[in-house]
Amino acid sequence: MKEENILYYVDNNVKSLQRNYEICLEKNIQELIIYYGIKLLKKYGKKNSIYKWNLYEEILKACIELKLYEYVDIYFKKLNDRFGHLNGKKIEILKGMVYELKDKNDEALCIYKNYIYNDPSDLLIRAKIVKLKKKVEGNINNVIQILNDHLKEFPVDVEAWHELGEIYLKNCYYTYALYCFEEILIHAPKNLYYILSCAELHYTISQYELSSKYFCLSLKLQKNNLRALWGIVLVNLSRYGNKKGKNFNDNVDVILTKKCIDRLYNLYDKNTNFLYRNLILQYLKEIGESFV
Repeated sequence: MKEENILYYVDNNVKSLQRNYEICLEKNIQELIIYYGIKLLKKYGKKNSIYKWNLYEEILKACIELKLYEYVDIYFKKLNDRFGHLNGKKIEILKGMVYELKDKNDEALCIYKNYIYNDPSDLLIRAKIVKLKKKVEGNINNVIQILNDHLKEFPVDVEAWHELGEIYLKNCYYTYALYCFEEILIHAPKNLYYILSCAELHYTISQYELSSKYFCLSLKLQKNNLRALWGIVLVNLSRYGNKKGKNFNDNVDVILTKKCIDRLYNLYDKNTNFLYRNLILQYLKEIGESFV
């Protein structure tokens, strides 16, 4: 970890310690959650407070994330000794997470299914069930079915749409992958990654006009985005590369392509340290001649 990213605190300054711990929780820095959490436990260890047990819980989750098996056993035992007799939801879910870490998938699945039966709208538990089913299931078609069934009930689960889209993409089901990514754009309309992914998928299936619109939207959000600039050039090369009619130079797409080529040329021309700079500049000149 870079030194400038490490948070420091003054010894015995509990407020400073708590503030740094909260920042690490917010930023999801697992190593520092454990580091600051343990230091806070030394301050609160003798007190039977809610804050103390919340520290144990967050440290346990961080240890699970980092697969620190020995520490997982220590901190789960502390929590289980204190709360296990209550059979509460939180301690049972933590038990399920420990089972997952140790590849006891059937035991974990049994716990999660018990709670989803009582509360079908719990998205977190649903996500854990889907994750476990995928882990156990070896057949990709069954994994696709699991995700589709989940999304029928919870169509707002962006992570599930992304995962399903990536599976379709990996297996060359471009139209299905496109559907998944466009669903995500309903919830995140300015997400550049998904806008560009949709643009490239439309290009792949030869829907050039829609591809161009998505690339233009990307440029509206980030005017010097190289993927979008190259995308417009390649789209219109496919559309107009061998077509030169009477009004060719007045075509809006051709004018747009020329502007993109000029912008690309200027961007690469400024980057004197780029290894393939001269080759790309020469290629851009050749492409530019196709649109004269």
